[in-house]
Amino acid sequence: MRSKFDTLKYIGCLVLIVLAILIADPRSLWDTIAGVDLYLISFVIILYVLNLVAKSYRWKVLMSDNGSCIKPPFRTVFANFSFSQAVNNVTPGRVLGEATRIYGASSRLGVKAGVGTALVVTEKIMDLVMATSITIFGMAILAPVLLGNIRNELGGIIIIAVILNLILIAILAKPKYLVIIGNHIHKLFTRIFPRKKDVSVNSSPLKFLNTFADSMAASDKAKRRTLLGASVLTTLIWSNEILRIFLIIVALGAPSNIAAALVVTGVSALSAVFLVAGSNHILISSAVLSAIGISSGVATSVGIIAALTSIWLSVPIGLLAYFIDDRINKVSFNKEASKRAYSTTGKGDD
Repeated sequence: MRSKFDTLKYIGCLVLIVLAILIADPRSLWDTIAGVDLYLISFVIILYVLNLVAKSYRWKVLMSDNGSCIKPPFRTVFANFSFSQAVNNVTPGRVLGEATRIYGASSRLGVKAGVGTALVVTEKIMDLVMATSITIFGMAILAPVLLGNIRNELGGIIIIAVILNLILIAILAKPKYLVIIGNHIHKLFTRIFPRKKDVSVNSSPLKFLNTFADSMAASDKAKRRTLLGASVLTTLIWSNEILRIFLIIVALGAPSNIAAALVVTGVSALSAVFLVAGSNHILISSAVLSAIGISSGVATSVGIIAALTSIWLSVPIGLLAYFIDDRINKVSFNKEASKRAYSTTGKGDD
């Protein structure tokens, strides 16, 4: 059932992309993209790679004081993060990539699954708060010049995002409630299925929840320093995202508009859960930029180039990073095995 839903979601997003392109007129769209400033677009690509590095470093910072018993090289952290981003960007719901990252952090970086989940939630809350904030700020500036009904539609997205923010912040502030709910569900399960009764608080699901809650509730100085460092990186990451959209608008010859870049960046991020494979960038850019008087061809082109230089680019980068790290780790493992074998053989010969 789930796979059928995901397939329908992909088909729906593909149809939306095709409709956006048809509305913009394919010929006009091609002429607009053909005339883009390649130097600026090259810089946009460099900025995206730098943002992947910054996000990976933020992931490393969050793990530093939260249960990691291994000090991995940065290439391994980068491979873990960039591969999960690639999976996230091409799958509905942006959940499978996070599961991949948590599993990779557990198997390769020594972080417990409950701790890894808590760190991902913390990171997502930071991003969600930032995306909502820049959207509200951009809308406050842009609202007076928006044409049509787009103002009401964007307002609805912002209200949903604020509600989601409050829910996630409540989880962050009071993670113990998750443990209480988990305990009640566990007791109910053991009553319904007495043969599978396991009243131990150390059963896998409850152990996971306790580890998650403990990590979220930690408030020592080291934790606060870690969160402060991650918050600074989050600000830099989102500044980079806004700059990328702004430069794409300029590269296509449209009037520079930082408020539009703020709204497009924020709303595209907030809608990424529902719209996959770059359709969020294309649809939001088309809607917002057209609503401030920019031609539909340019508005749609901004979204297509934004997707090309981020979401679609993340897949080869993630696969390549994972492949290189895997190869280096295998070579290192074989060298260590050879050294141990040689050392054992040498002692035997003596």
